[in-house]
Amino acid sequence: MYFLGRSQLRLARSIVVAILLAILPSAMLAAEDHAEDHAGHDHAHDEVRHAPQTPQDAIHDHGDAPPRLAGGQPIVHQVNMSLDVRTVAGASTATDTQISGLKLGAHDPKRRGFTLQEAELSLSGSVDRWLDAQAYIVSTPDGIELEEAFATTAGRPYGLRLKAGYYLADFGVINPKHPHEWLWLDQPLANGRILGPDGMRGGGAGISYLIERPWRSELQVAAHSADDPTMVSFLGREEGSAATIGGRPAIDKTTRSMADLVWVARWSNSVSSDRVRANLGMSGAIGPNATGPGGKTMLGGLDAGLTWRSSGGRPLASLQVEWIFRDFAADESIDPGDGTVVPSQTLVDQGVGIQLLVHPAPDWEVGLRWEYATARGDDYVLADPVAVVPGSFTDRGKGALRDDRMRVSPLIAWRPSEHAKLRLQYDYDRADHLAGDVAHSAWLGLEILIGAHRDH
Repeated sequence: MYFLGRSQLRLARSIVVAILLAILPSAMLAAEDHAEDHAGHDHAHDEVRHAPQTPQDAIHDHGDAPPRLAGGQPIVHQVNMSLDVRTVAGASTATDTQISGLKLGAHDPKRRGFTLQEAELSLSGSVDRWLDAQAYIVSTPDGIELEEAFATTAGRPYGLRLKAGYYLADFGVINPKHPHEWLWLDQPLANGRILGPDGMRGGGAGISYLIERPWRSELQVAAHSADDPTMVSFLGREEGSAATIGGRPAIDKTTRSMADLVWVARWSNSVSSDRVRANLGMSGAIGPNATGPGGKTMLGGLDAGLTWRSSGGRPLASLQVEWIFRDFAADESIDPGDGTVVPSQTLVDQGVGIQLLVHPAPDWEVGLRWEYATARGDDYVLADPVAVVPGSFTDRGKGALRDDRMRVSPLIAWRPSEHAKLRLQYDYDRADHLAGDVAHSAWLGLEILIGAHRDH
């Protein structure tokens, strides 16, 4: 992840403050209109409004249009704004260093005690009658970063929608979502290991086609830059890092043709009745990796979900399953430390997660998540010329990114309103890289939303 330096940080904060001052009047007006619109709602609607979203309801579509006037005319110059703050406190049998290997997500709890996971400023609105736009700015103790900024065409003429900018790739169920949309407090294992701690995102453009009959089905195709730091399975890596997946030596590659981009496709389907909704999706991505001219990465994913609702529309239970697979074809490369030839090899990684969520009351959730991740192919450790240590292959089980790993996470959540959420999560971790193999952790997280609530 790239974060801003001190001078850039001060400038970014000044820009954020200026934006807030500029749009605060319109945001307050929007909030007043929002309150008036909801003043006459009956008790039955309140029950549904306070009901937590289910995994299927939360299938993320940043392309949803902002509010419009009757007849579909955009409310130009009105900016919808919200600030989402997530913080967590926890305890663990693992050390802080071990926790950083267990919690792979950039916004996961990283230590015992208190952690500010993020404060996310969301901005959205209609540019004109043809375009809508959204931007997400995230602040953490490490700095400020632009998480997403993109535009989409308004509406869906002939079922089509165009999207362009800097955004999370539409791969799977979890990757396109922001952390405040996650049902658990942390990023799923498979996502962190294969798609990266910040999620797979980058500059790009795409098109989607939606049909409503005989069932709701959407096909999405997009191209992204492969060298964004968050594209860890492709050309992306942390600044200053000399290694890529599996410790393989990394080289710098530039975009010279369409083949040097990451191509992402997703096909999602859903059918529903008054009480039950079913979802099925499949995703794929292909692009170059940083091991050499012949390095290539392919990603695949399958996801399915079921949601059960009461006759009044309140969620009763939901089940979500997602599997992600990576085929990392590493090209033959040279260890820059000692000139060792590292032979070509295909590294295979995969992970699966199953989460069940039950809603015993409108404001309460009880859930259980089970995850497993594994890999094939040894890791490589680059030579250290200073310590005169030659490069060598090592057992993948010694590292936190490709060892065999299982995690079980029960969850209890209380949502007193649509703007506040309190969650208690326990983690049972069994990982090969841990001394003793097992870690126990407990986390209490608080999330609050300030500003206009935007349904996802």
